[in-house]
Amino acid sequence: MRESSYNLKLHSHTPKRFRGGERKVMKKSLSLVVALAMVFSLLVPAMAFAATAQEEAAGNTLKELGVLKGNEQGDLMLDKELTRQEMIILLSRLLGVEDEAKNHANTHGWPDVANSDFDGYISWAKENGLTKGVEDGSVFGYDQALTVEQLLQFLLRALGYTDVAWDDVASTAVELGLVAAGTDVKAVAKRGTMAVVTLTTLDTNVNGENVTLGAKLGLPGYEVGAVAIASFKAVGKKKLEVTFNKSVDKDKAKVSLKRGTNSVSIDKTTWNDANTVVTIDTVSNLFEGTYEVTVSGVADNNLTASVAVQNEKVTSIEILNDVAPISRDATGADVTNQVTVNYVVKNQYGEEMNPSLQATSTVMGTTQAASGVVTITKQSGTPPTAVPFNYEEKFVLTLIHQESATSVTKELKVGLSAKVSNVNIVGLYHKDDATLSEDTTNVGDFKLVVEALDQYGNKMTKPALVKKDVIVTNTNTNVISLDGYATVNGVTTANFSYEELDGSNKLFLTLAGTPKAGSTTITLIALSNGNSANYVVNVAEGKVYDQVILNPVDGIVGAGEEFRVPVTVLDKHGNAVTDAKELNDAADPAKHSNQPPIKLNPQGKFVKDGDNLYLEYTAPESEGIMTVTALSESNKYTHQVITVRAAAEPRVITGLKDVNSLVFYNDTLEIGVGNLVVEDQYGRVIPKDTLEKLLDTSKSDYFTIQATNGGEAVTVKSGTLSKSATIKLEGAKKGTRTINFKIHKKDGSEVSASEYNTSIRTVVISEIESIEIADVGTIYAHTNAAVADYNKDLKVTGVTSDGQKVTLPNNKNLYNVFKPDYVSYTGGQLKIVGDDADAIEDIFGDKDDKTFTVRVVTEATGLVATKEVVTSKAAPKVESIVFKSGDDTVTSVEVNAGTINLGSFKLELKDQYGAKAKANTFADTSKNLPTPSVTFSNIKAGSGNNTPAVSNNGSSNASIVAAAGDSFTVTVQYGDASASVEVTVVQP
Repeated sequence: MRESSYNLKLHSHTPKRFRGGERKVMKKSLSLVVALAMVFSLLVPAMAFAATAQEEAAGNTLKELGVLKGNEQGDLMLDKELTRQEMIILLSRLLGVEDEAKNHANTHGWPDVANSDFDGYISWAKENGLTKGVEDGSVFGYDQALTVEQLLQFLLRALGYTDVAWDDVASTAVELGLVAAGTDVKAVAKRGTMAVVTLTTLDTNVNGENVTLGAKLGLPGYEVGAVAIASFKAVGKKKLEVTFNKSVDKDKAKVSLKRGTNSVSIDKTTWNDANTVVTIDTVSNLFEGTYEVTVSGVADNNLTASVAVQNEKVTSIEILNDVAPISRDATGADVTNQVTVNYVVKNQYGEEMNPSLQATSTVMGTTQAASGVVTITKQSGTPPTAVPFNYEEKFVLTLIHQESATSVTKELKVGLSAKVSNVNIVGLYHKDDATLSEDTTNVGDFKLVVEALDQYGNKMTKPALVKKDVIVTNTNTNVISLDGYATVNGVTTANFSYEELDGSNKLFLTLAGTPKAGSTTITLIALSNGNSANYVVNVAEGKVYDQVILNPVDGIVGAGEEFRVPVTVLDKHGNAVTDAKELNDAADPAKHSNQPPIKLNPQGKFVKDGDNLYLEYTAPESEGIMTVTALSESNKYTHQVITVRAAAEPRVITGLKDVNSLVFYNDTLEIGVGNLVVEDQYGRVIPKDTLEKLLDTSKSDYFTIQATNGGEAVTVKSGTLSKSATIKLEGAKKGTRTINFKIHKKDGSEVSASEYNTSIRTVVISEIESIEIADVGTIYAHTNAAVADYNKDLKVTGVTSDGQKVTLPNNKNLYNVFKPDYVSYTGGQLKIVGDDADAIEDIFGDKDDKTFTVRVVTEATGLVATKEVVTSKAAPKVESIVFKSGDDTVTSVEVNAGTINLGSFKLELKDQYGAKAKANTFADTSKNLPTPSVTFSNIKAGSGNNTPAVSNNGSSNASIVAAAGDSFTVTVQYGDASASVEVTVVQP
């Protein structure tokens, strides 16, 4: 038996929020969980195949729920087959009647049931119509391997679909999203298959009820009302569809996609009106593999789902008519020895596609198929000469797609040449569903989609012929025009195009010109019979920033400080405008020939903070009055007067933070800028970065903080705090000492009433009643002895009788550390460095991870603490990525205009051991970083700019050429880790 391939969906599961933390299983679901775990542990292998990554993911999620348990070694046995009797037990538990089924009288009468433990379950299933046995019904099918189709039938019954005919099982399961179209349902079901489909079933609504099976059973994480992904499937060659179990806030939703470990570039996302379904359009075609979607912002945790996708394939070929019209040349004249036949090829999603076909006919000459049209040229003799077709002459045409073994044959008759006889304007298309307005800059992105049919009902797809056959009129070219709109020989026409729009080829007219608010009517008239179609194109008024309302500043503004003015911007319809980037563009004189729609004085920057909008400014360096003014596009004036007070100075110390009040004997307690709470003369707590500036001794005027009053118990080893120096206190003797902190000016004089006193206590070993070891983290076992990044600190804390904790220094011979021989302990750090790969292999054997116990014993008092530590030989992989600006982690960043690529950003990468990566390698420099992918999305052109050009999107060398005012999102992925940042392009 060969291994079968399954295209099965793994849906999102709220229970993922339990990962990494304590899981609390609801009491009402405990019996079900235990029951499911019992039946799954009974499964015995018949044959084994390797489990797929998707099956492993499903199995692990069920294991996380407590539903699926492995053997004694923890193996989930996802590669083992499933028997019919085991599925009956599972079904009884999914229906919540396990006790009833187990204790049912033995009434089944099937002689092949060899184990009496199953009699009650099987009898219950038979009496409830859930099983009728196999073959002629004379036997149950005991120990027979369950097929995928049988598995689906049982699970449909668990969902309340008890009347589904056997022949409809597969199609119903596909419709509900339990499996993908094309699944081999005749194959034997493995535990992995069962895990994937069962997980999906738990996330599927019960028949006739607006609740998932998991929620109905009371499983943890499936609570009624929790947002979950109900289905995830491919619906087009570039389209995936996510369906939620309830309406979500689409404005908060962020959708990302990957195939395996690689990010997949998303072109756009489209939501239905109910906000229950989002369609994802990808930049390139989907190809075979497992796609995983992540949706954040709509639930407490990220929602994920996976689907196995096949390559696009031909599923049907159709010859669209019984008549083959005489061809026409580019001038519109008949070509009497040539006919054309329209055909359409569709993929598994019902979309039109354009593969290469073999075309043969019973006509002498040549038969060629391309782009939906077969051209048959009738010829004879050598050299070949044209032979005219006869009207209503009959012939047979065959089209074949070899790769899919799909073909069609049809008899046709020759007809008069095709001319447009029916026209229809389908609508106005824009790839992003934008609104056409006076503000629109890329007018050519708007297409008027047209359908033109000949007298036989065939689509006309050759733009030149449609242009010959159709009059085009535009009632108001001042509002908008059309590409190529002109009068030729007394007839007005325009340029038609036939290209792919939104996944399929369409005939269209392209808008042109400078849009003006108003409407115009486009009319198409077929010359052959006068048939016509009208469409009104509306151009909306451009946005007018009618009011810019400056509100009073909250709080005190000191000289030289950054501050924010609350602001409200309204358009002329009274709608609030809150897009900070849009407003900054509108207020930028450089983008509007020094006449911006919003005039600010002085020039500030719009910023959005939560739901609030502000103008950000920096106050003058001296106290006085500062006036901020704004003039709207409607010439409405507003202003705010800000009183700038004297520059903030440190005035009083009010406390310590993040500092232990205990220090161990002969150890040092260090106090830095971030450990002191300091207020200015206005009673405001001074932020750390501002305090550092005030304590910068390189400035012409500065302050320091002095620590004094040390004594026997605690001595002051270094008593001056500045930007570059810390205060150091030493535990000199058992006891407590009050330390005094005061602010000093540059000249050494004290700032009056600035002092703060606190007690620092020196602890000796005899006061320690117990000790603790802090979590160490996983240690990477490697062979590169020069790399210290993977060493882990062993931190030992002493606990006093009053429950206070103090760090025990590692260099005072206070305690002894015991660990295995393969673990090194030096300078307070644990590490594992083998001489070579063989030495590492000897430690780990065939396992990647190994757990050891480190034991600490105090020398003088014999206190003991132990900690289990995990070490791993698994090669480093990127675990986290963050974008940085200086030392700060950022979610938005400004980048200079020009060519922007991966090198334009500062990234911090860490592996699973917490070590930072180098330029192109991990901290272990013998291991190179994986090739990254860089994806640019949500690309928006600034006012008056062309759309930024992207090259090699999704690859490591992706780049974008952007101008000031443009914006986009860049997503960087290394292996499974990814991060995104919002980018605004600025002038260098």
